[in-house]
Amino acid sequence: MLSALICHFNFVCQHDLLFKKLNISDGPRRESLGDSETFDVSDKWRPFRIKFNYDFMDGKKEYPLRCDRVGQVLDSGFRCEKENVLTDAQRNALKQTIDNVIKFLQNTIKVKSLRFPIKVSNLEDYGDFDEIVFNDADLGIVATSIALDSTNSIIAAAAPRVFIKPSYRPYIGVMYFNPRFVPEKPCDYTDFESKFFYTVLHELTHAIGFLSSAYWSFHPYEQEDKLYITSTCQLTKYNKKYNFLVTPYAHLYAKKRFGVDKFYGDKNKSCPAGIELEDQGGQTTAGSHLENELIILNIWLDLFLMLMRHFKSLVMQQWLF
Repeated sequence: MLSALICHFNFVCQHDLLFKKLNISDGPRRESLGDSETFDVSDKWRPFRIKFNYDFMDGKKEYPLRCDRVGQVLDSGFRCEKENVLTDAQRNALKQTIDNVIKFLQNTIKVKSLRFPIKVSNLEDYGDFDEIVFNDADLGIVATSIALDSTNSIIAAAAPRVFIKPSYRPYIGVMYFNPRFVPEKPCDYTDFESKFFYTVLHELTHAIGFLSSAYWSFHPYEQEDKLYITSTCQLTKYNKKYNFLVTPYAHLYAKKRFGVDKFYGDKNKSCPAGIELEDQGGQTTAGSHLENELIILNIWLDLFLMLMRHFKSLVMQQWLF
């Protein structure tokens, strides 16, 4: 499990490159709040219901950047190769892996559930299409495969698209898959070969709203209309630049984790205690992920403490018997 997690953290997210290529946005911004609707939301917390629609992936709806057969020439002039076309085995493995990711998230996240079906008939990049309905869902994801050449290492990419007022929680998202990297066997988080599971999980967290472009909408759950102007804070210490997520609950977590209210850098500059973010990558990738070193350090620390507890238990047993 540890090796699988480290493998996941070594995965390089490139969702910003794909959205730049498609010339579409990766998430919500203050100046585009029109893509939001008011929904009747339950006051009870329930497991997060995520549903996928595969009409565009399965060819039931037209998508101009999807390859359906070898030799096909897309409107862009791209000629489809074998690696650009999903096989039946890949298609089934992809859907089963997504189901495994959904089960994982449903056991992890609870939300105030939506009372009515989610309906969508227009999306950026997809255009207008026959209405898709997601019943019994809190988040609907429209998924498709996308044709990319052999020099492109993007595995998958996802983003939120439409949001609920006043909380601006995403309830419709999109997800793209590069057939070159889709395995022919499904995987789960307990499998030795689990990289694709964690890739899907990683990208789905972006569709849920963990993106630098969405931090402005983070808020305490009991204050849905309280949005924050400042969600991150930067400082330099020993010539290393740091970027922290300092939204209210991130700050509370950091205070509990590190035991301090503020972090101090060079020239006595300070930031509220927060969660360190990566500062590498493109314009939208930088700041959209937790810092790898911090996560891996915590994993190794937990592993060390677990081994120490086991060692002490073993010594105690030898002493007693």
